[in-house]
Amino acid sequence: MADAQDLKSWVHKKTCGFESHHRHLIINDLRKGVDFPEGFLNNSGHMATFPKTVTVQGIPKLSATIYRNRQEKNGARYINYTLAYPLLGKLKRQTFADLDMAVAAGEEAIKRMANDEQRVLQLSSRDADMWLRCQDKLKPLGIDLETAVNECVETRGIMNGSGT
Repeated sequence: MADAQDLKSWVHKKTCGFESHHRHLIINDLRKGVDFPEGFLNNSGHMATFPKTVTVQGIPKLSATIYRNRQEKNGARYINYTLAYPLLGKLKRQTFADLDMAVAAGEEAIKRMANDEQRVLQLSSRDADMWLRCQDKLKPLGIDLETAVNECVETRGIMNGSGT
């Protein structure tokens, strides 16, 4: 049995497919094919990395985080940005096509949290749009939304719900 072949030696030898490359060369090759937005370089001229932290000067301990997402749909490549920040014990997420818009929304969210206006940030896009439409309709009357709703409820109560 000393000269018997083991089972491995019966199989034809071939390469495993591993190719040795230095990682920084691959990363540099990837950077060449991506169109980065203006202002994407940080102060030292190096590429900004993600996730990116958004802060507002003068407001300590509050920050938001932006994540870059790469997607492919129907052969086209897309990059979008997800803004995430804590809101009343939960993680609020918003998605933007533009990095600058995500940064601006993050700064606005931080300012609102600092001014104790977190409930405004809870509005869904639909609710925010509805609020804006109501504000536009009430502008010529010179009254705010709360006053208009109170008057409507009072009027309907007087009419026992029969008014339209």
